[in-house]
Amino acid sequence: MVADIIFIHGLGGDKLSTWQLAKSPESYWPAWLTEDMPQLSVSSFGYDASPSSWLGSAMPLGDRATNLLALLEAEQFGARPIIWVCHSLGGLVVKQLLRTAATLGQASWQRFAECTQAVVFLATPHAGARMANYVNLLSRVLRATVAIEDLRANDSHLRELTQWYRNNARRLGVDTKAYFETQDTAGMRVVDESSADPGIEGVIPVAVDADHFSICKPENREAFVYKSVRQYLAQMTAPMTSQAKPDAAPESASQSALSGASNSHSAKPVSRPEPKADMRLIRESVDAPGSPLGSDNPYYVRRPADGRIEEFAAGKSRTLIIRGPHQSGKSSLLLRYLARCHGSGKQLALIDLRTFGAVRDMRFADFSQQFAEVLMAELNIRDVAAPACKRALELTNFLHDHILPRVDTPWVIAIDEADRAIDSAWQEDFYSALRGWDANRSQPLKKQRWGNLGLVLVAATDPRMLIESGYTSPFNITVPLMLSSFSREALDTLNDSYRKMLSAAELDRLYALLNGHPYLTPLAFYRLLWEEMTFESLCANAASDAGPFSDHLRDKLDGVKSAHLSDAMCEIVQHSAVPGNDRKLFYRLEAAGLVREDGGRIVASNELYRRFFQAVL
Repeated sequence: MVADIIFIHGLGGDKLSTWQLAKSPESYWPAWLTEDMPQLSVSSFGYDASPSSWLGSAMPLGDRATNLLALLEAEQFGARPIIWVCHSLGGLVVKQLLRTAATLGQASWQRFAECTQAVVFLATPHAGARMANYVNLLSRVLRATVAIEDLRANDSHLRELTQWYRNNARRLGVDTKAYFETQDTAGMRVVDESSADPGIEGVIPVAVDADHFSICKPENREAFVYKSVRQYLAQMTAPMTSQAKPDAAPESASQSALSGASNSHSAKPVSRPEPKADMRLIRESVDAPGSPLGSDNPYYVRRPADGRIEEFAAGKSRTLIIRGPHQSGKSSLLLRYLARCHGSGKQLALIDLRTFGAVRDMRFADFSQQFAEVLMAELNIRDVAAPACKRALELTNFLHDHILPRVDTPWVIAIDEADRAIDSAWQEDFYSALRGWDANRSQPLKKQRWGNLGLVLVAATDPRMLIESGYTSPFNITVPLMLSSFSREALDTLNDSYRKMLSAAELDRLYALLNGHPYLTPLAFYRLLWEEMTFESLCANAASDAGPFSDHLRDKLDGVKSAHLSDAMCEIVQHSAVPGNDRKLFYRLEAAGLVREDGGRIVASNELYRRFFQAVL
C-alpha cells in the first residue's frame, strides 16, 4: 500500500450511506477504489454529524477535528501519505484538522498535516461569509434545526479557517481538487461555483451534473465524479507507486511512502498490519451495536414489524404503539417509521424521554415545560414561550392554541421511552392527556385541528400491569406492534452483510446460544470482526466474566439486583417458574428482555442468559 485515501462525510451523513445510493451497498464507491486501485488503502471515517448539533455557540469544529486526530492516531494512520475525500461540511472538518495538526505543537498529530498530500472537496462551501445562508438552506432541506444565529456570530472563525487553508495548503505541500453541483436541491442551489472555490491559485472548481447530495453518490464506475476522482488519485499517487518496492517489508514501505513529505519531527513512522480490503471496509462501515440504526443502514435486519410500519407511515394519521424489551430495536424501528413519514410529506416531532433525566422524580410543571420546548424546537417554532403547566389539561390547551394552528399538514409526535413516566406522581394525568389527543382526532368539533396529528408511543413495560385505570391508558388504544427476536433466516441476511463471515453451522450455533437477540447477535458479529477472536472462543467464553458479552451481562445483573428481582430470576433459570406465579415479576423481567414464556413455562430469553444467571445467582 502506497497511500491512505480517507473519506469524510458532511452534515447529516455517515461513513457509509453518504458514499452510496440509498439501499444499494454495491454502489459504495470506496470499495470500487480498493478493487480498481489495489495499491491504495481506502477508509471511510464517521463522527457525530447530526444537523441539530453541527455548529453553534460552542463551535465544535475544533472538537470534531481533535477527535478525528485521536482516532487516526489510535488506528495508527500517518505512516503513509494521506489523501482526503470530503463531502460538504466534511471539508471544513478536514481543514480544521490540518490546522490543528500543523499548529497545536503535538508531534504525534503534526505528522497528519505533514503526510497529507491532497484534499478533494465535493461541494464544500469555502465562502465563510455565506455559511449561515448555506446551513439555513440545508436546515430546510433536511428539516433540521440548526443554530443559524450562533453560526452567523462565528462567521469570522470560518472566514479565518478559509484564509488559513488558502495561505498554508501550498506551504504544507497539500494539493487541492474541488467540485460543485449544477442542480438544485429542493428548489435551491446549495453550493455554487463561487462558494466551492477554495481561493487557491490554479485550482478551478469542476462542475458536476448533480445536486448537493447526489454529487457524492456516483451511480457506477462510468459516472463523471468517480472517473475524475480516480484519475486524480492515480495522478497524485503515481510517484509513490513507482518508488515503492514490491517486496519491501511493511516498515520500509511506510518509510518510502513518506519520502516525499515534509518530516519536521523525528518520530519514526508507524507500520500497521493490512487486513483484507473487504474486512477493512466492513469495520469502517459498522457502528458499535447499541445505537439506533438509520433507515438506510445496510446492517439493519428487517422483521415482520417493518412491513407494518411502512404501511402505517404511508396512511392517514393514527396512533401507533411500538412495544418490545430493552435493546430489541424499538428506537431503530421508530427511526425507520419516521423516515417513511418524512417521505410521505409529514412533519415530525421526536421526543425522547431519556433526554429529560429522572422523569419519575420531576414535577409535572418542569416535565411539561421540557416537553413543550422540545416539541417547538422539533417543529421550528421559536416565538412562543414554553409553559410550565400544573396539569396535563393545560398542556393540551397549549397544543390546541399555539401548536396546532401552526401545523397545516399531517404530522407526527413520536415519544420514545414513553413508559418512563410510569410511577411518577402525575402519570395518570399525562397518559390520559395523550389518550385525549388520540380521541380528539375523531370528535366532530375538534378533528379539524387535531385530525392531522399522529401519535407514536414506544415502550418496553407492559402498561396493563402498571397503569391502574385502563380507560386512561394511551397504550391500549390500538393493538401494539410487538418486536420479535431475529429469526434464523434473518441471521443469514445479517451474515451476508458481513461478507458471509460465518458458516451455516456456526450460524446455527449462534442462534442456539442467543435465540436471535436483536442486540447480542450484532454484538457477536462486531466482536468477531474487530477483536479477531475465533468463533469457538466466542462460544466457549460467552458467559464468562471476561467474555465477549461480559459488559452487557454485568449490566443485566446489576439491574436485576437493584430492582430486587434476583430471587425471581434465580427461580426462573433453576425451575422455569416465577415465584408465586406473580405475573408482575414476570412482566418486569420480560420488559428487561431477560425472560420469555414458552409453552406455559417461564424461561430465560436465551441460552446465554440461562448459563450466566445460573452461575452468578
